Amino acid sequence: MNALSQVTGNTTVFLADGTYNGNFSVNSKNPAPTTPIVVRAVNPGRAVLAGRSSLTVSKSSNLTIANLKFLSGASSVVRIDASHHVRLTGSTFDRGAQPATSPTKWVYISGQPSYFNRIDHNTFQNKTDPGNYLALDGKDGRISQYDRIDHNTFRAIGPRIENGKEAVRLGTSSFSLLSAYTTFEYNLFEACDGDPEWLSIKVSDVTVRYNTARASQGSLTLRHGNRNNVYGNVILGENKVGTGGIRMYGVDHEVFSNYIANTAGTSYESALSVDGGDAVPGGSPSAHHRVDNASVVYNTLVDNATGIVVGEHYKYAPTNLRLENNLLADSKTVVIIKAPIGGTIRTNTVGTKTAVGLAQVNGIWKLTATSNQINKGTGATTYRYWDGSRNVDAPYPDMDAQTRTGVFDIGADEYVAQ
Repeated sequence: MNALSQVTGNTTVFLADGTYNGNFSVNSKNPAPTTPIVVRAVNPGRAVLAGRSSLTVSKSSNLTIANLKFLSGASSVVRIDASHHVRLTGSTFDRGAQPATSPTKWVYISGQPSYFNRIDHNTFQNKTDPGNYLALDGKDGRISQYDRIDHNTFRAIGPRIENGKEAVRLGTSSFSLLSAYTTFEYNLFEACDGDPEWLSIKVSDVTVRYNTARASQGSLTLRHGNRNNVYGNVILGENKVGTGGIRMYGVDHEVFSNYIANTAGTSYESALSVDGGDAVPGGSPSAHHRVDNASVVYNTLVDNATGIVVGEHYKYAPTNLRLENNLLADSKTVVIIKAPIGGTIRTNTVGTKTAVGLAQVNGIWKLTATSNQINKGTGATTYRYWDGSRNVDAPYPDMDAQTRTGVFDIGADEYVAQ
């Protein structure tokens, strides 16, 4: 590992099987994209960083770290600071029980400037101390941008505390109005019970799509920030106490084509909460900003203890809410506690799975050819996203990333004949 301080571009550092102890770093290494630096285990998972070891990448770029195993570690096990085009892939983080008074962030992305980093195909498991498996922050008034976090497994974080133990936290209240343009996709959460928010979004212009959560207490929460897109996610509560779905605050969010089933929570852990606010947009960054101009459409809720709950907490009702084309099967209905000011609430179907024509496909309740929800959608058909250079309007995809055509079907699934 000492070779890291001398490494140059177009070099692969192979780590032999064994245990490495120390605080290792790559500092100010910026090879060309065509001649990157690669640090990888000879045998995946058998090059182990243990004890209080850490790995810091600072002011560097075009670097890949692959197939390592991290046991124990410092307050930040892997820190990517003021760096870009850094990839952390194929690694395992499993630190075991740690003191409850010693919060840690196992992967921490920060610094200014920081952008276009990728965290993928890693496994994070067995966290007991406060802090996050993964946290994305910034510095000097800038948030890390254009990062991609994909195909990771986040497993077994707990026991639960009131705040500060989210499995993943993207952003903070102080950075919440900044645009991250981060994509968080195809990740798996299992038994993530550390915090009321197993995924906490606290920044703007983030895409959260095609992730799966199983038996994880708390909710996917848009806690701070604006213009975030949340779609195609599958949340399976498995009837575990305290499991919720999606909860939201802020402005101009698009929440669509999500599938939420068998959640057992209520109140803040409802299946789908379009909550009230204790501040209007532009208020204190740490407040719960009122939901303004949100589209909550084409979602499917099945066998939940609650349904869609609007304006349950705090004093300000949502404004200009579009709540359309949602399918609630053997879940509670749409409950309006504080009526939205403006917007539309229509074409939301409530009924039994049999009555609306659902059948199980690989454990997911989907439309059948005879369902009475086919071609019954009304209202909006497109959402807006940032493609890297401009805002683009595109048709809502369904939960399987299929393109909806014609008159859309109610709920997350667009029926396609096989």
